[in-house]
Amino acid sequence: MLCTVAFGRYRFPAVALGTILFGLLDLYGMHWLAIPYYTGLIGHRANGALAALHISQYRAVGFDAIFERLSVNKWAPMSPRVLMVLWILYIAGTILPIALMLFLALRSKSQPQEAQPR
Repeated sequence: MLCTVAFGRYRFPAVALGTILFGLLDLYGMHWLAIPYYTGLIGHRANGALAALHISQYRAVGFDAIFERLSVNKWAPMSPRVLMVLWILYIAGTILPIALMLFLALRSKSQPQEAQPR
């Protein structure tokens, strides 16, 4: 309702943009904040702020070690391999809506707008 009232004919691009931005925010939060924090790659500074993550920190630890660190002190079936599968499903569940919205937004741009009856 809000998109129809606020954006009028741009309502679909607004929904697509919102979906894309929230998906990218989710990916950022997970991969640059949550996973590095819970694997010990980053921590709090003396002033309470989180330290910045650098890609070299991911490279130094390695892909497998990230999931090994995440599986420490977890329920036995929650092995690093299970966490990798869950991570892949998470990536797919986040990227597929972004890709779908990009596809639909580009498709709607290429098709002429039909006149809507009043």
